[in-house]
Amino acid sequence: MTKRILTFLITLMFSVSLLTFSANAVVMDTEDTEYELPTELLSRLGIIDLDDGYFYPAMGITKAEFLVMLFKTVGILANEEVKEGQELFYDVPYDASYAPYVAVAYKLGITQGNGDGFFGANKIITRQQAISMIIRSLKYDSMAESKGGYPGGYETVALSIGITKGIGVSAAGELTKALAAKMLYNTLFTYAIEFSLSDNEAVYSVNNGKNQKTL
Repeated sequence: MTKRILTFLITLMFSVSLLTFSANAVVMDTEDTEYELPTELLSRLGIIDLDDGYFYPAMGITKAEFLVMLFKTVGILANEEVKEGQELFYDVPYDASYAPYVAVAYKLGITQGNGDGFFGANKIITRQQAISMIIRSLKYDSMAESKGGYPGGYETVALSIGITKGIGVSAAGELTKALAAKMLYNTLFTYAIEFSLSDNEAVYSVNNGKNQKTL
């Protein structure tokens, strides 16, 4: 599936859904803003949850919340069973709804926590943390590392592949739900990548459709 076809399908699905979904599916607090299309599409795809039609875009989003949304966006299954006594981080109880997501993210190298035994599950995620998680989930991390690593290399790659399209450059500040939605919306239109070595040289190839939300 080409990127153009995927874009068409997502746009078509969104257009049809506007006619068939109830008014309750509309994101009330992003109407007539730049976040209207991203939040409504993510809502209809089941990536974000609404509270009686409200998204509260100005609120911060926690690291755990963002990780769950990211998995739904790129199509990674949180199928890792976490049992009592097998917790990876002090602040991620085995029975937490997001525990399987954290376990899979850790296994795939999408996140390694804070380095102090904590994941920071309930802390507001920063722009740089969110970008690094997206880049790693799409397998662009080798490219990002070759461009200087965290955080600059990840910012560079995020800009070049469109993750931060339409999002102003900021410091490592906390991410709002609105900006998180915009990043994840952009991620829907970005291909995953595969990395390999050929004659000791890095070779990057597009893995078409692997990261796309199944429609």
